[in-house]
Amino acid sequence: MLLGFLAKDWFSPAVSPLGEFSYDLHRQLAEQWGGKERWGWSESAGWSLDRPNDEETGKNGDPAVASNEPKTDLDWLMNGTSRTTVITNPQVSPSETNGLDDVYPRWLQTDPAALQLISERTTTGQVDPLQLCRFLLEQCLANGVILHHPARATKLIKTNPNDPNSPTLVHLEVVETIDDKGHSESSTSSPRTDSISSSIERSSSSGSTSARTPSIREHSVWGDRRTRSIEISCDSLVIAAGCWTPRVYRTLFPNAKKVPKVSPLSGHSLILKSKRWPAEIVDANAVPSSLPRVCHAVFTSDPSGFSPEMFSRVGGDIWLGGLNSSTLPLPNLASDAHGMISRSSIRTLTDVAKKLCGDDVEVIEEALCFRPIAPTGNPIVAKVKERDLGEGPKPNGGVFLATGHGPWGISLSLGTGRVVSEMVLGKETSVNVDGLSKWDI
Repeated sequence: MLLGFLAKDWFSPAVSPLGEFSYDLHRQLAEQWGGKERWGWSESAGWSLDRPNDEETGKNGDPAVASNEPKTDLDWLMNGTSRTTVITNPQVSPSETNGLDDVYPRWLQTDPAALQLISERTTTGQVDPLQLCRFLLEQCLANGVILHHPARATKLIKTNPNDPNSPTLVHLEVVETIDDKGHSESSTSSPRTDSISSSIERSSSSGSTSARTPSIREHSVWGDRRTRSIEISCDSLVIAAGCWTPRVYRTLFPNAKKVPKVSPLSGHSLILKSKRWPAEIVDANAVPSSLPRVCHAVFTSDPSGFSPEMFSRVGGDIWLGGLNSSTLPLPNLASDAHGMISRSSIRTLTDVAKKLCGDDVEVIEEALCFRPIAPTGNPIVAKVKERDLGEGPKPNGGVFLATGHGPWGISLSLGTGRVVSEMVLGKETSVNVDGLSKWDI
């Protein structure tokens, strides 16, 4: 379950250009496409909450805010502290606190004096990540992208095995569901009418497709599912598989001497409902002052040894998380994570929710997700050198990595997508990401 928190300037120097660029793209996209109504875009005010009996956190509640010592993303992620550790100057100036009532999180049942504003609403934001991803997918499909899901890339093939410069194909195993009558429901989403198409296919200006028409190689059936194997052309390859990036890389480049070092960091979370944070009613006739004008990000600590994070959303939800672990094994599929949810972790989060939001807070969803963490704590946005791919078939246009974003995946998503697309097309990137090119440390 993604949290959807956005920040403009909460990043280390290597990530800062991408962070600011991506945040600006989020704002521009929301303004252009009605993001507040469609995916819950909102400005957000950041707060640090000092909870009683937190003896080790200092007067500001958060270890980083108390010490004002900048750290890296890797530090706070692995030590169970807060993402506010990366803010070098968390105090907001008095001029920025005018109209504080507009940004105060009234759904919190805590002493107002224990709250400190640490970021103004113009530099942090909030979205509903599921709705944002659905919107982006709709736009991709409307622009000619073909999606196969679920599907797995199993190997690369050269059309002419004797010519390393011949076109490259990707072998895909696509899963389909079989209904009661034995008919398969295609897992291909496409604006076109053809039922068998490439995973990613773009139309040229003349209307012809840039991908080779894939062919079915085989079928296998088990239970209510069937797989079909197809091969599609591959000019360039982008691997953006999160925690599963090393597995995908090893599968497609079995002879590579180097593999991206990406580790999983699991995190339990809850979605809450509170009577004090009602869903916004989007009504053109409503009085503007009656609608929530800003969401909230609240960072605190807990005596049990972790740093809870809470984020309110325009739609009325409140996300609670921060209970992370680097020891939980990565499942084969992301969908398998639900069966790995720890009841004790959920109880811990529920207890925190009641203490902070009141006993009447309602838990409507619980989740476990895995975030990809690189050794540096920074994302990996890079083109892989051909020699590092090892012997075997390779795409003629190159292989690119986009992973390791940790808990900043949604915040950095738009900027990463723009920059990687520019890299694939051989263009100058919108911002400098040279500091994110190290993937084999």
